[in-house]
Amino acid sequence: MIKAGWQCHSSQWKNIDVIEFDKIVSGCSIIWEYTDSLFKKAYDGGLISGDNPLDETPEIMYYPVLNLGGRRIKTGTR
Repeated sequence: MIKAGWQCHSSQWKNIDVIEFDKIVSGCSIIWEYTDSLFKKAYDGGLISGDNPLDETPEIMYYPVLNLGGRRIKTGTR
């Protein structure tokens, strides 16, 4: 990203942008790890079944909220 940024932007702008992007990615990773740990606890506790990964509401919402949402957040910060 830095090499591409040199083509159009000053180094000051690029460096600030990269730092902010790293913060956003880190935040998304924290959310993903926390949610993933909740899913593991739910599976281990028998609250949701692991037989079919997309047959219960929490599993169905897991993908669009975290995967697509996280991707949109990261893309929107660029």
